[in-house]
Amino acid sequence: MNPTTQNGSSNAVERVVLLDEGGHAIGVADKAGVHGPDTPLHLAFSCYVFDDQNRLLITRRALHKKTWPGVWTNSCCGHPAPGEPFVDAVRRRTGQELGITLTDLRLIAPRFRYRVVMDDGTMENEMCPVFVATTTDEVRPDPAEVASHEWVPWAEFREDVLARRALVSPWCVSQVAVLPKRPYDVAAADEALLPPAAQPPSELDRLGVTLRRATPEDVEFLTEVVIEAARGHDRPTPETHATHGTSAESTSDGYREGLAHWTRQQVADTDSGSATYVVLRDREPIGRLRVIRHGDSVELAGIQLSPVHRGSGFGTAVVRALQDEGGEMTLGVEKDNPRARALYERLGFVTVGQDEENHLMRWQRARRP
Repeated sequence: MNPTTQNGSSNAVERVVLLDEGGHAIGVADKAGVHGPDTPLHLAFSCYVFDDQNRLLITRRALHKKTWPGVWTNSCCGHPAPGEPFVDAVRRRTGQELGITLTDLRLIAPRFRYRVVMDDGTMENEMCPVFVATTTDEVRPDPAEVASHEWVPWAEFREDVLARRALVSPWCVSQVAVLPKRPYDVAAADEALLPPAAQPPSELDRLGVTLRRATPEDVEFLTEVVIEAARGHDRPTPETHATHGTSAESTSDGYREGLAHWTRQQVADTDSGSATYVVLRDREPIGRLRVIRHGDSVELAGIQLSPVHRGSGFGTAVVRALQDEGGEMTLGVEKDNPRARALYERLGFVTVGQDEENHLMRWQRARRP
């Protein structure tokens, strides 16, 4: 058994994900020691479980709990383990605490965040998306977590909480205030609204690829990447479609100096929507990206990767990340590079024109009916 997993065993060490104010993960900490007078911001969730009569399951927290012991609250709260999908964490925790399985589990308040302090100074400080679910199971609570439980009519509970007649946890008060009048009837919220640390890893994340805005110190590397791409122009992939000069030209000192000057100008240009990036994998530079943004449109002005990193899907992942960013994307592909053109077509680009050297291609996000 792995003692660092969150599997509900008595010797498991439960860890929480620490966050910055933007909701990005910045580390982990043992849950047992995270709560105090200066509790760091961390990731959590709340779940409201209903039965087939729209009654809400409320629970009374065990008397030995460090935060708000013996207080009535919503059905279940918990913390996703590092890397654990949110829905898996909710199902895991409700199973552990309440002995139930959930159906129709839905995210309804993805951006809920709160910070409250107990009379003794202990603080809760969480980004805590809220879920609703239903169950038909008999509740079998874990006495180490739940002192007692009760099924209550939602409308009555909501009215009492909003009128401050119900003595419940402070996060429950705040959550009930922002939940819909009939939370069991609403459609699921967009998971893209969750804190970044709670969202599924992107293709770039899975590949260990990141983008960093280029600085003057990167000019030499960026110049060499472009020259390498020009020499390897016979490899028609997204990583090499935008090259500068021929293989013969790329061997001359004059070409190198001119290219370095051109690159230096691009790196310094921050006013025209142009941005030059260093592509990194596991924090090591592997390529160059240049884009020009016009409102919701992104022009891919150039992308090159070092030869050893071509054909590994890194360039394609960067293009897909740019597609996620905006509603439209444009680029040019050399006319003598039909395989690159075919690859972009597989990514949804269509040819919309041409100039002397390039096919001009465009991708547009599909419009919802």
